[in-house]
Amino acid sequence: INAAARGVRAAFVAGVARQTLDLFIPLPPETKPEDLDPWPGGLRQVATVALPIARAILQKAVQGGDKVDERVLSADDGAVQLYCAGETPRDDAMLLLLPGAETFDALAELDEAVGPRNLILLNPQFSTPADLGLFKRNAASTKRFFGEATSLRDKFATTYCAQELSCRSEDLRLVHEYGKGWRAYYVDDAEFDGQNMITEGTMKPLHAEPLDTRPSYEDLETMVRKELKLPVYVRKMREAEDKGPRFLR
Repeated sequence: INAAARGVRAAFVAGVARQTLDLFIPLPPETKPEDLDPWPGGLRQVATVALPIARAILQKAVQGGDKVDERVLSADDGAVQLYCAGETPRDDAMLLLLPGAETFDALAELDEAVGPRNLILLNPQFSTPADLGLFKRNAASTKRFFGEATSLRDKFATTYCAQELSCRSEDLRLVHEYGKGWRAYYVDDAEFDGQNMITEGTMKPLHAEPLDTRPSYEDLETMVRKELKLPVYVRKMREAEDKGPRFLR
């Protein structure tokens, strides 16, 4: 939360007033290993966990921020609008949690209304005009919102990222804070029981220096192949041969 708020504030000071935050939302504590979907309640359930995180980030990111006002844009989609007043009107900021196609019109209106003040999107559910559906993708409001941008990230720069993803069966972490570049890590020796991580393992870097831009999936594949010569299942088999089965150690 502190790092995300720091990235948001640094970006705004640098003149970036349209921002995106990509965050891994912790799984609910009641998640069981056999659950095929850890979020059976969909985005509505995700929002119950993400909303306190969004609220805390906004409070810390806004200069002089304190009270956060909230308005539900779509209960079914978990979309919530948060507003925090700052020391001056210019410091005021708005954050939209889980904005998607159903709440795009509200986002487009806010984009025009807030002017030079900060507008932040946390885990948006669309990326390009095509994601908005057949009728909205070519609407005048959509064209006005995107302008020359071909994707949401072209217009709302990613100023903080903390995501978990899988690449070639490796458990990866993608981290970015505005002004500090992008870093990709792999998790070595983490243990899972279904979807539940029993031990976190050790995060190890996939590259030496920070990256200037967000790595694509293909970039991550290349880094994984270079850093980890053997696939994870081969490494585990050799570990078992050398040390014996894990449960006997």
